[in-house]
Amino acid sequence: MVVKTPLAKQVFQPPTTVASGLGGGYQFFPETPSLTLKFDGKLITLYPRQIAINIVKDESGAEAILRWLKQQINDTWDRRPDLEPSFKVALKPRILEILKILPRTNCRDCGQPTCLVFASRLSEGVGRPEDCPGLDERGKGQLQKYLGQFHIGK
Repeated sequence: MVVKTPLAKQVFQPPTTVASGLGGGYQFFPETPSLTLKFDGKLITLYPRQIAINIVKDESGAEAILRWLKQQINDTWDRRPDLEPSFKVALKPRILEILKILPRTNCRDCGQPTCLVFASRLSEGVGRPEDCPGLDERGKGQLQKYLGQFHIGK
């Protein structure tokens, strides 16, 4: 189900400022123009006059995402003097690099069947380093630092 909704154009000037204030991973496409955000395993694409959200179960789920997005945009707008636009697109984090930092015990305490699956989900912006109970503070810090360069895990 894809939900589209009208959006005021002036909110997204400039789009990269909005993107640099949001966590969870993003890509800005100047030729479209569009901004695609990753949030909780969902892709949210912002166009000048509409928003597209994938993988929503129903209208109430889409409305919850839109409420979150509105709050993020307003918070980012308030912080705009402190944000520095970036026109670079970060590469996707490497799953094996994430796996090297994880304890690799496959304990399932994170809710995933293996550490590899957990690493894969982290690389997509789903979950946080804190979701791994077996990861010590040093490991959490390393993982946050690594994911931070991809605008993930903040």
